[in-house]
Amino acid sequence: MQLLHTFLSFKKVVKKLLPAAALFLLQPVYSQQADSISIESIYNTGWNHIHTNPDSAIFFFNEGKKQSEETNFLSGLVMYHSYSAALQITLNQNKKAIDHYNQAIEIAKKNDLNTDLGLLYMKKGILYQFTGEYVKAAEDFLTAASLLKTNEDRKKVIGLYRNIISTLTNLQQQNQSLLNVLPALENNNTNELEIAAILSQKKTNETDFDFPDQTILGEITEGNTYVIFGGAKFLIGVDNTLFSGNDNIVFYGNYRSIRKIPDGTLSKIPDIPREGTILNQPDDSGKVYLVKNGKLHRIENTQVLQFFGGWDALCTVPENGLKQVPDAGDIVTMQNVNTIFNFKKEYEALNDTLKKAVEQNKFLLNEVGKKLKGKNNMLQKRKILLWTSAVGLVALLFIGLLLAGNFRQKQRLHQQSLKNLKEEEKLQQKMAVEKERTRIATDMHDDLGAGLSRIKFLSESIGIKKQQQQPIEEDITKIRGYSHEMIDKLGEIVWALNEKNDSLSDLLSYTRSYAVEYLTQHGINCKVDIQEIIDDLVVSGEFRRNIYLAVKEALHNIVKHARADNAVINIRAGELLSISIKDDGTGFNKTNVRSFSNGISNMQKRMADIKGGFKITCEGGTEINLTAPLKLI
Repeated sequence: MQLLHTFLSFKKVVKKLLPAAALFLLQPVYSQQADSISIESIYNTGWNHIHTNPDSAIFFFNEGKKQSEETNFLSGLVMYHSYSAALQITLNQNKKAIDHYNQAIEIAKKNDLNTDLGLLYMKKGILYQFTGEYVKAAEDFLTAASLLKTNEDRKKVIGLYRNIISTLTNLQQQNQSLLNVLPALENNNTNELEIAAILSQKKTNETDFDFPDQTILGEITEGNTYVIFGGAKFLIGVDNTLFSGNDNIVFYGNYRSIRKIPDGTLSKIPDIPREGTILNQPDDSGKVYLVKNGKLHRIENTQVLQFFGGWDALCTVPENGLKQVPDAGDIVTMQNVNTIFNFKKEYEALNDTLKKAVEQNKFLLNEVGKKLKGKNNMLQKRKILLWTSAVGLVALLFIGLLLAGNFRQKQRLHQQSLKNLKEEEKLQQKMAVEKERTRIATDMHDDLGAGLSRIKFLSESIGIKKQQQQPIEEDITKIRGYSHEMIDKLGEIVWALNEKNDSLSDLLSYTRSYAVEYLTQHGINCKVDIQEIIDDLVVSGEFRRNIYLAVKEALHNIVKHARADNAVINIRAGELLSISIKDDGTGFNKTNVRSFSNGISNMQKRMADIKGGFKITCEGGTEINLTAPLKLI
């Protein structure tokens, strides 16, 4: 244990003196007989400059590469590309970093450097994980797991274990999004925005942020500064200056190394390090601890420490930093080391699960790609049909204009053209009515189509939920509601398409019947006072639709908001059609209308579309007056 304490003290002193002594120490390093330790020192010196002076880091990395080539130190060449990749990551050049990792992997493969190779795959996987390429990350982690198997690799395996869990979680979420989007792709009415919304659903179980060990973090407006070890944060400074005089911060870097993150982000970083992290602190007399199940377990001696990765696995947290982690109150010895931290079976099962998740992801991506391609082909065909129809319509309009001009020329030449013109006007009026009827039927068809699509989607959802043993009652209730709604709309379609319903009297009779039935169903007494003699006037489809839907909206508001017991409807027809709807409910407060309520604005717009009027009053209830000119029909 005394040896451990001596090492930690020496490590702190060396780190403080390293920048000042770099030139002095490197003089023997540059000799032709440089060994592997001196070459590693060159790379470590460059690493100390990676955040503060990238040009100096490049200089030391190139020098390390040169020494490695001269001494045929193959691991040194691997280290050159690994350190260079890290530098490119700090410069936001991720593609160049991947290139360096790939070059390092080729060197390690050719020379059977399996430990170096496993570590390289793990580092490359971590970069892919950071950029959101979870399949590539998973494949690299699985390769790393197959290479890092010896006891000397235990520290790397423990770090890999955490990254595999994180990648598996993200990959499973991605697979779930792909499963969710497949039914939507089978629905021809689903547009691109809806598909994108499903694929970009927020990942609900991402609760932390992963930063490399010894990363120094500070929020933009906060003075607190933290260092990261084992995925957890440890407080190292509370100062609103540049921190240049703070010994704790200088120990881990300097004020230029502080990574500024958005306010509020620090709260998402845990205070307890991940499983398998080895910790000590300068003020704890050389004591070393292992984190297991969120608690500290004291490591007895250096032999036990070596079992968990050796000196390189040790994380020195700031003074008093271990207070934030509960102490288990036990000691890890060589006799109980396997029971304190043994996750071989769990680790192997995790790798198998990750393999299956990768295979599922590739299959789902292939299925989604096929369906997207089919949907794109269908959209292309629709565009061609649309353009063809548009060209045909233009041609028909042009022919119609020529015929109309010819008709007007014949009218000027013949006295009988006046009669023909009147007949033509009647024909056009009839065509307008038919056109309006067709438009209404089309609108209704769209509504029914939308309802059927919703029912289909909910039915498919029920099938999926039954397989997953999730509740389906809410979906069944929605299907029942949509079915009733479609039945009502189907009745309106039948009424709109019947030639006998083109008169004003038919419109008012249908409206009266609907009002009585609707209010009675909801326990409201309804009295309708309608003018006995009404001219048999033909009304347009637009007029009928707007009058009927305005009355329907008014009745809906009585049922939903008025709390009324009685309602009286008065209908009069002369030069104006006048409909008064009065209830004895709670009344209407114009200042208390919800900003997203559309009922009143819809009624106003419908009456304006037929050049009519809308008025609402509140005296002993609510009264709505709808008026529309009949002489313009």
